Amino acid sequence: MQVGGVKGANFFVEVETDVPAKSKQNLNIALQKTEGQVLPMGSLGFNYDLRCIVALRKEGLDMDEEAVFEFALEAGADDMQLAEKSTAGGESMEPVYLLSCSFEMWGKVLVAVSKQPVLQAALLQERTGRHYEPKMTVQLDEQAMEQNVLVLEKLRKMDHVVEVYHNMQMAAGS
Repeated sequence: MQVGGVKGANFFVEVETDVPAKSKQNLNIALQKTEGQVLPMGSLGFNYDLRCIVALRKEGLDMDEEAVFEFALEAGADDMQLAEKSTAGGESMEPVYLLSCSFEMWGKVLVAVSKQPVLQAALLQERTGRHYEPKMTVQLDEQAMEQNVLVLEKLRKMDHVVEVYHNMQMAAGS
């Protein structure tokens, strides 16, 4: 599903359903009293790239960051970031390496990880998967951001919504 927001913001909504018409109807109902509107299928797909992430737990990994980065590049990833994720129960944060690659290279990267016992042990299945990245973002002032965040919150609360991707960025100084 695809939703337009305020001042060029848009939302690419992944929905698990076998009745798309019902999901669209529920989406229209959820967006009432917001500035969001359902867009025709295919309206936004070209604005997003399908990417994949392979997540590795940093703690206990017997490799330094440079070695992990070199491995990632050799395996077919095109970027690596150090990020934090909440631990089970959400009591604290733990550092993770996020290897980013194209959808076409995802299998190759996963196979390379599985062939390295130290990396296979660090693999975080729940953080490994595909996602959509916006090709361009829009900078929004505070008012537009508030209106679009309302749309985003409504979308995330809907049944059957798996993920919501967006192209919003807060303007500097706002």
